[in-house]
Amino acid sequence: MARSDRASSELVAAAEALDAALDRFTALTETIRRTPLTSQKNLERAARSFCDVAALSDRLGGEMRTLIAALEAARERQAAEARAIEACAEAFQARTAAFQALLARYAALGEEAAALNARMQEVAAPTPGAPPLADGDRRRALGEVHERLMRLADGAQALATAAGAESFEELARQATSLREQVLATGNRLHLLRASLD
Repeated sequence: MARSDRASSELVAAAEALDAALDRFTALTETIRRTPLTSQKNLERAARSFCDVAALSDRLGGEMRTLIAALEAARERQAAEARAIEACAEAFQARTAAFQALLARYAALGEEAAALNARMQEVAAPTPGAPPLADGDRRRALGEVHERLMRLADGAQALATAAGAESFEELARQATSLREQVLATGNRLHLLRASLD
């Protein structure tokens, strides 16, 4: 039997024992009230009932103490469970905060990747009507983008390591995937720069 089931059954058993003793006490007092004290037999019956009530009063006291002890044990168990759930809630809050911080870093990396992609589009294919970049300016702009891509790849690697250390494996995989995409883009950009030489 599980601990909570055993404690629950002890509480129920104590309450049922007290209830049964109270029912017996009520029945005895009712018998005493209804017994006419008009004969020796009835007087003897009433005397026995008074003795039974006195003994039952002692038993009621014991049953009440047992119930109070069972209630106190249930209260202590509930308090222990409340402390345990409070510890779980604190751990949950800490893990949520850690995850949110890592997720914010991932979002910032994504924003930087989008900004770099837009800049590469500007350099590779200027907007219609804009003057084309000279090869030297284009090479320099592509070099700047390449440097930013490498910093972005380093940031993605650092995030993957941090997420893995916190056991956020899915986020670690996403950051690793972002790093691989950034490095592949960096390689293509390097080839493009080389073609301008």
